[in-house]
Amino acid sequence: MGLSTSMGGRMRMVAAVIALLLPSAFCFGDPKAESKADSCRKFVQQFYRSYAAKCKKGYSAEQAVKAHPRSFSPAIIRALRENDAESKKHPGEIVGLDFDPILNAQDVAQRYEAGKPVVRGERYLVPVYGVWNGRKTALPDVTCELGSVNGAWRFEEFHYHRDKGKPDETFSQVMDSLRREWRKETGHTKHEK
Repeated sequence: MGLSTSMGGRMRMVAAVIALLLPSAFCFGDPKAESKADSCRKFVQQFYRSYAAKCKKGYSAEQAVKAHPRSFSPAIIRALRENDAESKKHPGEIVGLDFDPILNAQDVAQRYEAGKPVVRGERYLVPVYGVWNGRKTALPDVTCELGSVNGAWRFEEFHYHRDKGKPDETFSQVMDSLRREWRKETGHTKHEK
């Protein structure tokens, strides 16, 4: 009897160890990275919820970077300031961006949903979908590229998804194109950044 009780105890012990170890065998990825991705998605969701509500009342990307400079890369801030300066030189004309570069739209959706982040090196790409009449758009309106600076999330780039047959663009590419147009108008040929 002692042998059978001892055997039963060992079997229960082995079963308990297997039960504890088995779930960890199915966990893929680094839990810290997963929580970082979730943190990134939450940052984007909160930002877009607030930003879209303000945009419906006339708020602009330029105002957002002034109010939250740590949330945007220096390149984005510089580009939006350039755009604003060029626009002020030509009142009543559209000489710069003719859309909101954070939303990639002229009209604000009813709300925005941040999708699942994708890790690209040290950065995270978060698709953002507009929701119109209760339906999420099939393609993201914009994909935000974010980096972490001193433990805080920061928008580094915006990726725009164009119609089929047209290549996707980034905010930087759009701004480079505008800078070329501005130089043509003023007669400058040197590329300035």
